[in-house]
Amino acid sequence: MCTEKKCFGLTGMPVSQSKSPALFRAAYQGRYEYGLFPAATADEAMRLFREHGLQGMNVTMPLKEPVLPFMATLDESAALLQAVNTVVWQQGALQGYNTDVQGVAGALAEAGIAVNGRRCVVLGAGGAGRAAACALAQAGAILTIANRSAGRAGAAAKLFHAAALPLAEALQRSAEYEVIVNTLPAATGVAAQLRLEPQQAVLDADYAHKPLLALCRNAGATYIDGSRWLLHQAIPAYRLFTGEEPDVAAMTQALFIL
Repeated sequence: MCTEKKCFGLTGMPVSQSKSPALFRAAYQGRYEYGLFPAATADEAMRLFREHGLQGMNVTMPLKEPVLPFMATLDESAALLQAVNTVVWQQGALQGYNTDVQGVAGALAEAGIAVNGRRCVVLGAGGAGRAAACALAQAGAILTIANRSAGRAGAAAKLFHAAALPLAEALQRSAEYEVIVNTLPAATGVAAQLRLEPQQAVLDADYAHKPLLALCRNAGATYIDGSRWLLHQAIPAYRLFTGEEPDVAAMTQALFIL
């Protein structure tokens, strides 16, 4: 139980390799507690939230969609994407937010990647994939969403006036895209099927395993580590948690040395 300090945390499965605790400690110089609460189901995650007296929780895969029914309210992004990555206890109820759109936009901007009028593809149509699609669409990209389930890709594409493709076809046509955002886990085997050119840029959401890093290096393509997405989604999430400004410089430094 959190008793002396306000306490926050991260839930999902797996979370053991997460950089979030170090980021949070840097953001507030240890004035609040932040723990890891591995959970395979939304029921388990919400039970841990209550048992540990948390004031807020970050949510990662595979729980961004399953936690939706537990939220009393959703912000605009969470409602549109039907995915939550930030839960805050406010006025006696759980409030759901999604800051992943800001995470994607911030990571691309930091890397100097402009997407307006450029051909972009998002691999994956889950919560992270829809957030990436939203960020790209808002920035004026010519967008395609690819997923193993064509129906899921099509449903996401309708939200953002994008094209939809089966994943296998998008991978075969990967050289057509100027920017690729991969939200699929390493186990999907995307790296073995993707073909890259030096002029392409890739944002890889899985910062723990970096499934496309070696491929990008071999091709001479620009690689954007998913830890930059993590940083830029964490900044607004931590503001929501505490109502305070996090120390972004300290967070950046902590991320650099991890």
